[in-house]
Amino acid sequence: MDRAELILLQQHDHDLPSLFDLIDTLRSGVLVRRWKDRLSPQEAEIHQIVVPTLLRPELLQLAHDIPAAGHLGVAKTKNRLLRHFYWPSISRDTKDFCRSCDVCQRLGKGKSVSPAPLHSLPRNELSTSPL
Repeated sequence: MDRAELILLQQHDHDLPSLFDLIDTLRSGVLVRRWKDRLSPQEAEIHQIVVPTLLRPELLQLAHDIPAAGHLGVAKTKNRLLRHFYWPSISRDTKDFCRSCDVCQRLGKGKSVSPAPLHSLPRNELSTSPL
């Protein structure tokens, strides 16, 4: 995707007109959001690209399904996206995407595994007698 196509998608997206009024930051014509990451030690200011609706599913897929790390959970996927991107419903969309992932559903990812029950071991008469 090139810059001109991104700008065109941002300008014609029905979710973003209110953001153009609120956010006055344009970088080379691209709508971006300035955000301070309160979790980082320096509270670094990050410039996030405001993502049009059409591109969101692909970004969610890329952030969630990382070949080296497997399928990330909701929090890690959202944090990964927020490093570079933003859109108004990013939290809800990330949660819905991760919870509807076919691979995660089949593998039971996200469920807590209950511990195995403890059983007493039978005592062996030979092990208790002195040698």
